[in-house]
This record gives sequence, C-alpha cells and structure tokens, in this order.
Amino acid sequence: MKPEIKSIIFLLLITLIHPILAQAQSEDYPGRSVYRYVPIWDTEKLNQQFDNVTIIDVRSHYEFDTLHINGAVNIPLNLQDFAAQVSSIKDPLKPIIFYCNGHTCYKSYKAQVKAEKAGITNTFSYDSGVFDWVV
Repeated sequence: MKPEIKSIIFLLLITLIHPILAQAQSEDYPGRSVYRYVPIWDTEKLNQQFDNVTIIDVRSHYEFDTLHINGAVNIPLNLQDFAAQVSSIKDPLKPIIFYCNGHTCYKSYKAQVKAEKAGITNTFSYDSGVFDWVV
C-alpha cells in the first residue's frame, strides 16, 4: 500500500476514534466537561514536579486524617477563609495543586476557581485525586 494511502487511512481512523476517546475521558472525569477552563495536572506531571509544588488537599479534616498525599496541606474548600489560608501558604515560585477524592469529585476544580477569583495565580487541579495517587 502506498504511503499516501496509509496516511489517509490513519487520519481517517484518528478522526473516527477521537470523539470516542474524548467521550470516554469525559465519562471518566465528568468535571472536565463542566470546568473546561480549569488547568489540570495528571499523576505523571505531579510525580515529576512533586518537590517543586505546593499540594493542597481540599477535602474535610476527617478525610485528610484518614488518607492524604504525603506533604500535602489540608485546607478544606468549605472554610469561609479558604482563599486567605491558601494565600498565606502560597510560595510565589511554586504552583499550587489542589486535589480531592478524584474522578467524580468536583472540589479540586472549585478550589482552583475560588483561588483564581481571589487573585491567586499559578493554580491547578489534580483531578485524579488521592486514590489514584496512592495506587
């Protein structure tokens, strides 16, 4: 088969498969379609940059005490002074990574939005969550 025809077939297959893959990702992470503008970090990136970020667990104190990412700071999203607490620990040289329970939990997205609205920049959601981290 000619290389041009192989390229056309490949592009055609990618065109057909891409919507299926996008739908699967949307189903695995339903918050991504709701919070499309929230920047995401995946497990690989967080693992690579682990020593150069501030990690904030936005779940309840109880959840944090039960299981959390080592070195994370617990600032529950529902605190009235959430943004002030985040701002007080912000290192201007380090991105802030918010996380929660993962795939179907929206707290990390909401935390990023709340921080950004409060003028806190360089913030991201690790929407895979604590359970993907510890696996």
